[in-house]
Amino acid sequence: MSQWLFHITIYRLQLAPQHPVPTTIPNVPCPLFVTWHKDGDLRGCIGTLATPGPKLHEGLARFACVAAFEDHRFNPMVSTEMNASISVDINLLVNFEPCASWDDWTVGTHGIDIELDNQYHAVFLPCVAEEQGWDKTTTLLHLLRKSGYGGPVDKATLQRVKAERFSSSVMSLTYAEYRAMRK
Repeated sequence: MSQWLFHITIYRLQLAPQHPVPTTIPNVPCPLFVTWHKDGDLRGCIGTLATPGPKLHEGLARFACVAAFEDHRFNPMVSTEMNASISVDINLLVNFEPCASWDDWTVGTHGIDIELDNQYHAVFLPCVAEEQGWDKTTTLLHLLRKSGYGGPVDKATLQRVKAERFSSSVMSLTYAEYRAMRK
């Protein structure tokens, strides 16, 4: 699957012909995220929590390109970036469960989707808090900031947070691994 994301993105950069959908990618709906990294740092990340989600091959194709070219936090990817510094992760999201409280989840195991007052919403994949070295409280503060919430965070605020946890199956591929597979 990860190899196909490089194919799609390279095609979009007009560096290679388009590849058909591999028969190994099942035609089933699945919530997912595609994340590009450059030198280990975030380069783009887009996906959907919607269940059942888009058909897997459609979601992979769409979010590979949106993460590479339309993530508003970054400039669109250019052809010169297709080098050893680039890698891609696919997160297939599973096991969505409502949390009993804002902290009813495990760092490094669960992703977290929060909502506050039906107005503020943000999500982190399971890897984010662990990679950043955050505990649950710090993660929630970052989620609230990401959501646009700028008010005080006290016990009353925490009680209003609605949270859902989920797990992720991750597939990763570096550009060097992709090139080696093509030989």
